[in-house]
Amino acid sequence: NTNEIELLSSLVGFICYCRCVVLQGIDEDEDKKEDLIIRGLNVDDLRCPISLEIMNDPVVLETGHTYDRSSIEKWFSAGNITCPTTGKNLESTVLVGNVSVKQLIQSYFKQESDDNKSQKKKKKTSVPESLAAEEAGKLIANFLAGELINGDAKEMVKALVEIRILTRTSSFSFNRCRLVEAGVVESLMKLLRSGDPTIQENAMAAVLNLSKDISGKVRIGGSGGGLEMIVEVLNEGVRRESRQHAAAAIFYLSSHGDYSRSIGEIPDSIPGLLRIVKGYDYGDSAKRNALIAIRSLLIQHSDNHWRVLAAGAVSVLLDLVRSGEVGDGVKADSIAVLAKMAEYPDGMISVLRRGGLKLAVKVLGSSEVSPTTKQHCVVLLLNMCVNGGSDVVGALAKDSSIMGSLYTVLSNGECGGGKKASSLIKMIHEFHERKTGTVEPGLGRERFLHAW
Repeated sequence: NTNEIELLSSLVGFICYCRCVVLQGIDEDEDKKEDLIIRGLNVDDLRCPISLEIMNDPVVLETGHTYDRSSIEKWFSAGNITCPTTGKNLESTVLVGNVSVKQLIQSYFKQESDDNKSQKKKKKTSVPESLAAEEAGKLIANFLAGELINGDAKEMVKALVEIRILTRTSSFSFNRCRLVEAGVVESLMKLLRSGDPTIQENAMAAVLNLSKDISGKVRIGGSGGGLEMIVEVLNEGVRRESRQHAAAAIFYLSSHGDYSRSIGEIPDSIPGLLRIVKGYDYGDSAKRNALIAIRSLLIQHSDNHWRVLAAGAVSVLLDLVRSGEVGDGVKADSIAVLAKMAEYPDGMISVLRRGGLKLAVKVLGSSEVSPTTKQHCVVLLLNMCVNGGSDVVGALAKDSSIMGSLYTVLSNGECGGGKKASSLIKMIHEFHERKTGTVEPGLGRERFLHAW
């Protein structure tokens, strides 16, 4: 009942306050353990390669690949006797249930259900259920703000880690608002220039968490030189983790149109992100954070495209797509940025001159990349054809494999690339029709490009 909720809420607030003021016990590994559990399950592994939906009845073919029973049966009924993933001819179409994957899917849905219930409860308590809980939240925020100003190095680290815990997910939006109101943003920005690696890393992580809410965005961008300080950490952070947090913060901050322009205008922002993208000492997660930050800057403000181009992004991204040392996610994000660049004539020309057309066709026809990667390839090819005219379309039409690859994407239109693939197929057909005729309407030869 209501009285019990108020009592429990007040008790939670009191315990949180004691944690900060009396016990000051910080479990730094708590959030890391939770993150490891979440990272342990890749939801894409539970999706059927044909329908791209989470499987209801997973079955295994003789090639070892798993599909949803209804999808693979439709594949066979259409006259196909090959494995959709490998293209290998099948000696038998017998389907064997994949019990382990089915159990994993059931566990995943149970966890999702529990998380949704928990999330609904948390949403209801984003505003404190009692006056005591609200006041405790204010006390905690003010206490932590004071520790950042007056505490010694050890006390600062404890306060910073506590702020990270209190702000790590969207369900803690109340805590984020209270901390912003208490003035912690200004203190955090100053600590970004700390010579202590631990303080800098935790301060940057806290800024990242606060940048996810609008109140935090406004305060971070409004504090004098706040965006410049984050870019400074991106380029000169003592620890690799600090630089990774800075890249992620830039992604969240760039969702604000004005900030996207301001970040792009900082000379070292885009080059700093590219250093992470091409750095050998950064993992796929860090590279993807930097890539989505670059893509967000491109989406939010058109002027950033020439800045990305001038930073040499096209060569770096094409090298990543060709690389065998990065995962499919990095390649997908790289192609997505290239596709956005190809929306502009100068970006399209840069991609073409560096062999981007051939590479995109090769990736599109590969059986080793995900449907998402192929979707971005289709968008890249379409943007190059739109901006490059008949020369690019003609070069694409000469490749005998392109139509088969496009029809495969079209048949799997659930991944979002169906309409784009259809547009490309139409352009290629129209090119062949014009080639057999006498007129090429609307495609001037003065735009001749060496597409290959």
